[in-house]
Amino acid sequence: MDSVDDPLAPWRTLEAQRAALPLEDQAIFILVCVESILSMRPARGAAGQEYLHAIWDAIGADRSKLSTIAEALDQRPDIDDHDELAALLHAVETLRGSHDAAAWGARRLLADAYERIPRDGSDDFFPPLADDTAHETVQDELRWQRSVLASLSANDHAARIAHLREQARTRGEASH
Repeated sequence: MDSVDDPLAPWRTLEAQRAALPLEDQAIFILVCVESILSMRPARGAAGQEYLHAIWDAIGADRSKLSTIAEALDQRPDIDDHDELAALLHAVETLRGSHDAAAWGARRLLADAYERIPRDGSDDFFPPLADDTAHETVQDELRWQRSVLASLSANDHAARIAHLREQARTRGEASH
């Protein structure tokens, strides 16, 4: 486990690495991570899957559709209740040139990692942040995001995007 003195230190390091990437790569980072999250959801997060596919299609063919996708996501009354949907909205806004959206998208990925920690519901309080950061669920997400960033930081990462997406989709199958 990373530093217990500052449980968010590994996330800050990850954030600095992500922020150093070009905006397009930051958006791809968010999209690949959301694809992984959706693969772990029961019923594969149908709404998220639809938006995700539409975004990937727009990236590959007609980027003018990104504004329509962003508008549809932004209009959802439940957008704040679903980190993966909010992260998709931020990824689209990142593709449209927003540095702030890239940071917010990464924060939603972080929040989702902590929300996936299994809780038995018997405790009214959350454990200390250091304990949650040490949890295997969060550590696994940190490892995953580091590997995605490493792939995106490598030369000719465009060829690796399809491979990353396949890894993201199968990551959820391995956790079931």
